[in-house]
Amino acid sequence: MTSVLKVGEVQHTNGTSALTVDSSGKVNAPVLGTLTRNVVSFQATGPASYTSYGANGVMSYNDTSSAGFHDNTGGNYSTTNAEFTCAVAGLYHFQASCLVVSESAFGIILNYRNSSDAAIANFHCYNHGRTAQTQCIVNMSVGEKMRVLSEDTIAKYIGVYGRFSGFLIG
Repeated sequence: MTSVLKVGEVQHTNGTSALTVDSSGKVNAPVLGTLTRNVVSFQATGPASYTSYGANGVMSYNDTSSAGFHDNTGGNYSTTNAEFTCAVAGLYHFQASCLVVSESAFGIILNYRNSSDAAIANFHCYNHGRTAQTQCIVNMSVGEKMRVLSEDTIAKYIGVYGRFSGFLIG
């Protein structure tokens, strides 16, 4: 059996409006983002020193708590193994960046994997300079993972000059 609920406003028992729907179907929720949806986001940096991770080594973006701009809303980013694990299926945006000590040819990879750790896709950035940045948008299922790999053995700085971030678009 199918039911249709026809309302223009949802209120708390004290009369405070929580949600309104206009005639076009547009929803207005004063607290959207704090109570009415699943917010998933993270931003991490790593060691404040040049570190060599080896070819295909996992880069250790392991700080989500300092400097006021770090984040781990939803708690889906592990600072222990420097990876995001999807708990809410949807479309995500990821970005990673780093700095190298001197101008050089080097690369970083956003490594997208399934729940069994098999690679689904790699999003590369290869540069000949001092900085590298890569980004992607992927439609993730629950249990899939994203991390950053070093494409080579060049030492990388991911302290204040590097970031790994991601967020649920919808």
